[in-house]
Amino acid sequence: MNVQKLKKKKEKALSDGNLNHLFNVCKELADLYFSQELFNEALEEYKEMERISEANHQKIDVARCNRMIGEVYCEIGEFDKALKHQLKHLNISCEKEDKVEQQRALATIGRTYFLLAESYQELKSRDKDEALSNAKKYFLKSLSVCEQLNEERIGVKQKMEMRSRLFLNLGLVHESQKYFDQAVDHLSKAIMISKKLELWEDLMRTYSALGSVYHKKNETRLAVATYDQAISVAERLPDNAVHIATILVLKAEVLLVLPDFLGARQALFRAYKLTVSTSKSDKLEIEKKLRIVAAMCETEKALTDLSPDGDYEIRKKLYEDLGDMISEIGCFSTALIYYRLMLECVEKCGNDRKALIESYVSLAQTYKDNGQYDEAIEYFLKELDLEENNPVEACKTSMNIAELYGLMENVEKTLKYYEKASMLSQSVGDDKLKKTVLKCAYKTLTELNCFTKADAIHQELLKYEHLDGSETSSEDEEDGEGKKQFGAHICLEELSDLEADGNEEDDKRKLTRTRTKTKTNLQKRNEKGETPLHIASIAGNELLVEKLIDQGHSIDVKDFSGWTPLHEACNHGHVKVAKVLIAKGAAVNDRGGPHCDGVTPLLDAASNGSLECIELLLSHGASPLMRTNSGDSVLDCMAAWRQRRLEELGYDLDEDTLAHYLSIYKKVEQILEKAGQKVIHRDIHNPKDASFAKDGRQSRRSIAENSLKLSSSSRKKDKEKDINSQRFQTGEDATDEYENAMRALRFRHQQKVSPMTKTKVIPALLSSDDCVGDDWLEDDMDINRPNKKRRVCEYGGGQPQRTSESLAASRLTPSPTLSEHSNLTNSTDSEDMNIMLTAFKNSEQVPTVTSTQGEILDAPSTSGAFSNKLKEMNAVRRKQISLMATGVTKEKIVKTSQPTDINLHQNSTQQPASHHFTYVKVRVEGKLLLVPLPPSPAQPLTISWLANELAARYRSLEGIEPVLRIETQDGALLVDSDPVSLLLGMGELTGRVQTWKLPPLSTIYQEACLNANTVAEAQVSTELDSCQATNTVNLGEFYLNSKQIGPILKALSYHLPLQVLSFSGNHISDLCIKDIANCIVKLTQLKVLDLSGINISSTGLATFSKIIVENKALQRLESLNLGFNPLSDCLSSLADLLNVSCSLRTLSLPSVHLTQESFRSSPYYSLDSIESLDINFNEIGNEGVIDLLGKINHHAIVELKMAGTGPTTIREVAFFLQHFAPPALSLLDLSYCSACDYEICELIKGVEKCRQLTKLSLDGITGATNRSIDSLLSISSIRDLSLCGLEATQTIQVSEHLSSLAISSCVDQAWASQRGPFGLYLSKNAVRQRTTTH
Repeated sequence: MNVQKLKKKKEKALSDGNLNHLFNVCKELADLYFSQELFNEALEEYKEMERISEANHQKIDVARCNRMIGEVYCEIGEFDKALKHQLKHLNISCEKEDKVEQQRALATIGRTYFLLAESYQELKSRDKDEALSNAKKYFLKSLSVCEQLNEERIGVKQKMEMRSRLFLNLGLVHESQKYFDQAVDHLSKAIMISKKLELWEDLMRTYSALGSVYHKKNETRLAVATYDQAISVAERLPDNAVHIATILVLKAEVLLVLPDFLGARQALFRAYKLTVSTSKSDKLEIEKKLRIVAAMCETEKALTDLSPDGDYEIRKKLYEDLGDMISEIGCFSTALIYYRLMLECVEKCGNDRKALIESYVSLAQTYKDNGQYDEAIEYFLKELDLEENNPVEACKTSMNIAELYGLMENVEKTLKYYEKASMLSQSVGDDKLKKTVLKCAYKTLTELNCFTKADAIHQELLKYEHLDGSETSSEDEEDGEGKKQFGAHICLEELSDLEADGNEEDDKRKLTRTRTKTKTNLQKRNEKGETPLHIASIAGNELLVEKLIDQGHSIDVKDFSGWTPLHEACNHGHVKVAKVLIAKGAAVNDRGGPHCDGVTPLLDAASNGSLECIELLLSHGASPLMRTNSGDSVLDCMAAWRQRRLEELGYDLDEDTLAHYLSIYKKVEQILEKAGQKVIHRDIHNPKDASFAKDGRQSRRSIAENSLKLSSSSRKKDKEKDINSQRFQTGEDATDEYENAMRALRFRHQQKVSPMTKTKVIPALLSSDDCVGDDWLEDDMDINRPNKKRRVCEYGGGQPQRTSESLAASRLTPSPTLSEHSNLTNSTDSEDMNIMLTAFKNSEQVPTVTSTQGEILDAPSTSGAFSNKLKEMNAVRRKQISLMATGVTKEKIVKTSQPTDINLHQNSTQQPASHHFTYVKVRVEGKLLLVPLPPSPAQPLTISWLANELAARYRSLEGIEPVLRIETQDGALLVDSDPVSLLLGMGELTGRVQTWKLPPLSTIYQEACLNANTVAEAQVSTELDSCQATNTVNLGEFYLNSKQIGPILKALSYHLPLQVLSFSGNHISDLCIKDIANCIVKLTQLKVLDLSGINISSTGLATFSKIIVENKALQRLESLNLGFNPLSDCLSSLADLLNVSCSLRTLSLPSVHLTQESFRSSPYYSLDSIESLDINFNEIGNEGVIDLLGKINHHAIVELKMAGTGPTTIREVAFFLQHFAPPALSLLDLSYCSACDYEICELIKGVEKCRQLTKLSLDGITGATNRSIDSLLSISSIRDLSLCGLEATQTIQVSEHLSSLAISSCVDQAWASQRGPFGLYLSKNAVRQRTTTH
């Protein structure tokens, strides 16, 4: 509503004397003025609201009005007045004991103090510190009041939202106070709350603030990563262009610090392309920065084109331009680098006085801007020495030095240099210069609270009052006009978008051809987000890569971590694949996604020693000047790879490879030095320089032992990390220690030998001299014992080989009773014992564990009754390394009875010694498994061995084998080659199912039917067979009962890629809904779920919803159909489902018995993401319709079906369409609702505002006449109109824009001359389909 309409409403409210209505109109008008930045007008309206509230004796409203008045004063910078009104708001809130308003008042005052602190200049640092302290005080008070709020009054979500914003504000205050650790702590809390509540805008702002903190801490990697997180969150927001562009500019500033000019240009270029919807000032600022950075890239390229030696005059000019351009952007620390290089060139050219002065001034001014006042004074003094014979410039330099001492609060030296400047101006006889000196001195001394001396200067200044400042201002104007406009020659439209920032793929995909086949696997991805092109690039399949590209696959597509196919090819050293990708147009300078640490394909190749790939990329335009987010250059990555290789293999590169490596290294080194980037030379054989390799980026694959391939260095694959569990690590020491420990454990068995040394072959059959025997632990302790023969047992699933000799040596003991084990209660020991028994089912290996009593008990066997068999567990291992040495602990079971010796063979006299086993606990799919570790394995036990052992044990329990990934409790991932001993002492682990080694689903279904004593349905088997190709199961109208559903769910629960599932029309009821929910929890890729007509009630839906919410399932669900079920009052359960299904777009609830009462007690629920809503044939009444329309996101809604929902539906929808005009609405169904001609007329007004609305259904409405029919037929945007039930009593004219019309008519219509089936008439024009019924 515009201002004029609101003013008319205000006049009417005044004339009517309706104060409440006048108050509301004033509020609307004030808010409108405020949004348009008409602050004076808004102020008057808020003050009028305050007067109305006082007249109505509404104290709380008076308080709120004062808060808004204070907000306006804040915006115009009058903070004292703002605080006056906001304190009044606080006092009234305390008087009325309104905790909610108290919290808001305190938070508002804190914000005002924070804005006041930000407005202060550097010289008022004390005032700024005081304002920040006050801001912090009030924010903490607000947080304390927030904790006291009654959740029943404001709701948990609103309370948590308040806390989130207060943590954000406290983080900003700590950032301004330079307490960066406290800032990170508070901002991390705000992020946690915002994520939980899905407060995307708050989360985006918090990430941006956290990125700024990391930037100020000079932690560039974390800063860029945080800004990338902010961008990914901003993409969820409706009008996100402004937010994304702002964050990209901040990201560019961090990249300039590295320095990585090309990366900064990529970020700014993407921001520029997003500035269509931004304000003009923001757009101009982004354009200016982009031009400057593009010019910087050109200058940097010009530097690299120069010869290695000489050309110092040209270099000096280029370095100066780079410094000036970076200073213009405000990145002063980077500008200092190039000004120092400029000074070096001047010194090499012969120390020209003018050039030296220029260098000193540039350095001094930049140090000043960067807050390094001592260094700035140093260079100003050097300039002052050179300006001895130029008193005017010496005077200005003295003023600069005095100003710097003023900023340092050194009053004595401030006066000294102002006096010197005054004497110099007086010696020149320039009164205007003298006046300028006095004015600056007076201002500085006043701000330093030296009022006596300031007054003396002021008295002297009065003598020069007759002089105006025209000359000075004209000089400033001349300086402004003469200022060089960097990048003015750059044409932004001609800049290439092939180097856009990492997420550009979503904005515009690069395809190699314009027409693609439909229904192909172009978008197919695995669990890591890898496309077929990624997989082919990893495998090095050159022909397949070329074929996939020709089929239309996107070349620069990214997986879930952000790696492109070119990254993968370079990472794995596949040069031919890289050639194909580059030839097809792959971006060679792509920095990857938010989780790639800014690694380009060139940096990726350098990190893995892919020397041929490095040469290929350099020859095709890859920039060697780009750096990772941590600031590592190509040389850093190459050196780190070489160092890692030396540490892991024990020898350096061979002669030919080393020569190749050094040639590339020197080439890149020369480019970096010419561009002004310092290169640190390290000797990898020098222990002092060996530590740098730990900072090198690791490969995404592990290095093979004794492998001579250069491309096999190790870097942990970032894409195997869970994005949602990513944390920012700030403790580098802990990281280094962890990596060193991992490396020591992984390669502790590896001998560093020459590649020419032949490995001795060890036979499988060992002699008695080679056997370690049962006393391997004593052998580690160097205790001499006689050699013993032992039998070999194999571990890894299945039964160990045993001989009759060993069987005769075993002993049997009586089985303990349950009460005898009652003392095993330490942390789920009962569960552990059960799982332990199950794990040793069908096996004679029985472990022993430790109780709290310290006694030893033989563990019971599960092959029959508890028999407590003891057996040998021996394994062959040469050069034994004790597990005890790596942190393994021994655990035993309490002995409750004395064993009884039973000889199975009369000739057997030996009794085997009992062994104490170590084990690990791993939970797989809710089941806790114990895996015993062999005491002396033939090879070191790895995570890969553990995963295979777990899979075998799970298969013996469940009949199906999973492919597992082992994780720790905090979500840390483990590499297959990591030693198992690393896990000991970590507690319970998790075995995450990646996929299943499945037989056909129909086979699983048929076996489940046999177990359930149910006949397998042929049509179900057929559907399951096709499911593995289509990822779709449609069991609609199969007339299945609850008993037949169980085997189907058993089969489906293992088909993780399932995307579409329909149980529509089957008699399932509430009996099976729990089983269905438990099955759906496992289907993480499910997008469409149809549970319509299965006879579930609100109780069943509540059970279903509870399981889904507890397991956070249906995260990717896009369509949910619950129609034709007797759900009645189900909104509470439905709200829980909606809150957890963040991707839901289509919701169908036709005929579920919703009523008006359902909405009166309904909880909070959101329909913000819903694009298609079907609520047909539910008598929800006026309250239900209003509630639903209020929850719908008018920006997102595409299809709205509200047939048969109540007598006022058409009227309310008409008002909704008129007010919001949903821009994407294309289908509207309001059939079987009553409406008069007036309401139809209002509906038409709303429909005409919806330009995309092409299909309208008004079947069976009552109360409308021929006049409504004519009006409906005249709507130009409607193409498909259904009016069945509206009788046309006279001939009607049909417009050409209609392509389909259905209407009842009691007279013949000229356009419906051809009779069709069922008494329908067809039109003459075969193209259009118009029907009429008599």
